[in-house]
Amino acid sequence: MDAVNPHRGPLRCLVILAAVWLWGAINPLYRDLWFCENLLVLAVLIAILATYRRFRFSTLSYALITAFLVLHLIGAHFGYNEVPPFDRYEQWGWTRNPYDRIVHFSFGFLVVWPFRESLLRLARTGPRWSNALSLATVMACSALYELFEWGFVVLMYPGMGPMFLGAQGDPWDAHADMALAALGGTLALIGASRFVRSQ
Repeated sequence: MDAVNPHRGPLRCLVILAAVWLWGAINPLYRDLWFCENLLVLAVLIAILATYRRFRFSTLSYALITAFLVLHLIGAHFGYNEVPPFDRYEQWGWTRNPYDRIVHFSFGFLVVWPFRESLLRLARTGPRWSNALSLATVMACSALYELFEWGFVVLMYPGMGPMFLGAQGDPWDAHADMALAALGGTLALIGASRFVRSQ
């Protein structure tokens, strides 16, 4: 946190997020899809703002959360299946647009640290337990998101299933997404642990 103004870091993150949201709200490729994807951003912002007076993350954690939400908003604007320049995936010999996979990996890689920080400060778990529980939280959130995504589309937009879910013909898409989130979280924790030890 900034010793002079502890609100400066979170405020900058909020401004960045607002700017990207406004950009994404202008002519998204699929308006209904954009609206649905923004429910996640709204839920995260409500939770952070509602608890801000009682619990404040470090500036680093706010930056990591913002980075993930920005990636998500870009996917919402274009549609995860059509985010450029990855929409030219066939020219590169790929079988699908990898942006969805990148964001799921980034969820684990970027958000595991805020989870770890909250466990260390609120639950007062030690570093090892915080690592294990924060990774478990990433995996649980990833699985819950896949279930929520599936249930929401089935109930509200059954005709948008393939587009909203972004499976791109892969029957194991949800499994791969959860595995990538777990991999991202694992690599982030390993890298952070090595950095801390080196210091």
